[in-house]
Amino acid sequence: MFTQIKQKLATYPTVDYNQLWDQLTDVDVVSFDVFNTLLKQNTPANADIFTLVATIWEQQHGTCLTNFKSLRQTAEKHARSKYAQQLTLTKIYDFLTVPSEVMQLEIQLRFELQQANAPLQDLYNALKQLGKRIVVIADTMLDAQTVVSMLAQAGYTGYEKLYVTQTDGRPSKDTILFKTMLTELAVAPNQVLHVGDDWQRDYLASRGAEIACFRLPKITLNSHQPLITNDVLLQTVQLFSNNMLAKYEFDGYQEFGYSVFGPVILGFSQWLARNVARDTKIFFFARDGFILQEAYQKLYPEQTTSYLYVSRRALQVPLLREIQPIADVLAQINLPREFTMYQFLKACGVQNADDTKQDLTKYTTAPIFHPQLEHIYQKYSREITHNAQIEFEYLKQYLQAMGFNGQVAVVDIGWHGNKQQALQKFCQLAGIPVEISGYYFGMAKTNPIANLITHGFWFDQGINPQQPNLARPINGILEFLFSAKHGTTIRYEKQNETIVPVLASYEFAGQHELTIQGQLLKTIRQAALQFVSDFATSSLNPLIQLPTKSAMTLFELHTFKPDSEFMRRFGHFIFIDRNVKYLVTPKSNWYYLRHPQQFKGDFLLSRWSIGFLKRIFKLPINYLNMYNRLINHFDVTRR
Repeated sequence: MFTQIKQKLATYPTVDYNQLWDQLTDVDVVSFDVFNTLLKQNTPANADIFTLVATIWEQQHGTCLTNFKSLRQTAEKHARSKYAQQLTLTKIYDFLTVPSEVMQLEIQLRFELQQANAPLQDLYNALKQLGKRIVVIADTMLDAQTVVSMLAQAGYTGYEKLYVTQTDGRPSKDTILFKTMLTELAVAPNQVLHVGDDWQRDYLASRGAEIACFRLPKITLNSHQPLITNDVLLQTVQLFSNNMLAKYEFDGYQEFGYSVFGPVILGFSQWLARNVARDTKIFFFARDGFILQEAYQKLYPEQTTSYLYVSRRALQVPLLREIQPIADVLAQINLPREFTMYQFLKACGVQNADDTKQDLTKYTTAPIFHPQLEHIYQKYSREITHNAQIEFEYLKQYLQAMGFNGQVAVVDIGWHGNKQQALQKFCQLAGIPVEISGYYFGMAKTNPIANLITHGFWFDQGINPQQPNLARPINGILEFLFSAKHGTTIRYEKQNETIVPVLASYEFAGQHELTIQGQLLKTIRQAALQFVSDFATSSLNPLIQLPTKSAMTLFELHTFKPDSEFMRRFGHFIFIDRNVKYLVTPKSNWYYLRHPQQFKGDFLLSRWSIGFLKRIFKLPINYLNMYNRLINHFDVTRR
């Protein structure tokens, strides 16, 4: 309850900037507070900086500043008791036994954690254009020159005078300081307006000198995301995001992209940079690697990366250039759980199999169907192997033109490394000397015979088989967010002596409903990339390394515990995977009570199982736990 009251006070009042502008233009002199007014701090309280100091110190040096936050607070109390108004940061650190570089890190953080308050900066610049007299007051133990540098870095210049409380011998802003300001500026109280955030040090102190005060909230809520208070790195990134959102007019989809999906691709990019050696070539796989490459290049523009147009079909079909046993063929091509003759032949690369569309007989890869599939395969074997040989040569030339050799890192969303496995086998057959390591958003269990070198960001069952496959219950949402705005790669062909990929049409183009959805997905991804771009050019970039857990917290909160608003935004999306279907389309509860096997089938086929369950039960319960229980109950091994 106390925390909620503090939050209400910190975010009160709601700012009417038109009203503020009217008041600013009515006076001759404007006095601005610095911290939480002209500048917004990316930590909610000063004490959080001490936690951040210890966290970043450990990341940078590998050693722990044990109990630093508590010791730092105690040292300040002792220093304040001894030195009173002459308190400085150096005197505080005299009471601490830590390396001298720790104080420099705190100074750096106090400097770098500040950013311009965008709407107020617009008003500030407009006042300068009008020729208004501007005074700035900083309530801090930092020296005046540091404050000047902080303001200049944020774009604030041209003020008439700067008051720094500690430099002027005051523990904080008070009425005497405001009266001194009136005397030095030779103005009457009614000619001045003070703008600040603190009830006592701004509002009451200025009113005591009969100066009007426009009070701003300490925290302006621009983001709708809950503040994660037990993670100082994520909290810092969240407040940075919240403060930056004041610059944009985003709708709910874009705000989700900026505040939630943005930190996800930021964390992945930082993880990738930490784990891939500098002399390794980096190739991002189409299509899910498109936004990952965009984010990575914004953070690390000095590094060269490549975008490789590949797909399971484009990599697997060339491997069929020689006649093989049907079991080997089925192991190499991409098929649904049940498939028709037409789907089987298309997966084998047969381009003219329309005459088989009428045969709706269903097959699976089970041995019982092998004789029938062997017969079909042998019938079309000449066409299959001939086409595969052509595609083999074109793929080889494409990879050679892309410089795909030597030490290579391939980057993709995941989940089983099928494309890496096919590419590895192809390069061996084609005589391309390459050593491939895969870096994936998530890595599920793979075939140990494949002998793949893989690494997973969010989860990695290759390292920890007991770790759950977190992507399974929300796979559709993930594939939406990571997809590129182009169709899948079908094969390769020669155009003007150059090998180019042949792409399928983009799924979300052409049909009205799908076009709208495609535009929504585009705006989400653009907003996420804008967040990465803003972070890359901010002072936080060299300091904050977002761990996986921190990067995924908000995303997991929305997708594993969706509220009604999130369901409204995403539940109606249409997913295209061989068939067109809604992401979440359960039948009625009464229907499932009468047809329990239909519930099982629909649940297992859903591309967002968590949303499927949420739409049925509509209760505030742990749907991830329910999902895991149902999966175990159905004993599904191929999900």
